[in-house]
Amino acid sequence: MNLHDLTSLSLPPVESLLRESGPAAVAAGMLYLSCVLLAIGLYRKCAPDSRKRFYWLAVSSALMSAGIVEALGLPAKVTQMMRAESAAQSWYATRWGIQIEFVIALFAVCLTGAIMLKPLVPPDRGAAAVFRSLGMLLTFIAIRSVSVHEFDALLRMNVAGQITLNNFLEGGLLILVFWRLLSAHRMHFDTTCS
Repeated sequence: MNLHDLTSLSLPPVESLLRESGPAAVAAGMLYLSCVLLAIGLYRKCAPDSRKRFYWLAVSSALMSAGIVEALGLPAKVTQMMRAESAAQSWYATRWGIQIEFVIALFAVCLTGAIMLKPLVPPDRGAAAVFRSLGMLLTFIAIRSVSVHEFDALLRMNVAGQITLNNFLEGGLLILVFWRLLSAHRMHFDTTCS
């Protein structure tokens, strides 16, 4: 994979920016937007020079970035690029072992990142809960985007009518982030951040 491969990725036309049509995409978009607005609300409640203010700005930025990445369908583009690269390098037939190693390595990188970022989390329960749930959501998105085949087939499996396992897991994690942000917002309703 070289720089030319990355710059030659084509984004979908403007009229089809949503990764999928239907109620699941709209619900996910509304949840991402609601989470961003809750995080911005917590950011605005904090004193201008507080550590918590920076934290809530980082949380809202991460949620906004994840929402944009999901709406543009960039994880699917990464998966397509990896499939093409594996076929070009002729290891597509033996991808299962490499895929497992890569997913484990990515999970280890995400875990290491969480350990390194943990000191930046303010010491209250609400911020820690948001950090954990946002970390799970971002790790799921990252692992889903680098999976080559078997994981994709599992995520496309229907669990209830038209709801796929992917919609169920991402939606559940997004609802968890929303719930944690709402709880943190309620904890700080009458107080200001210091």
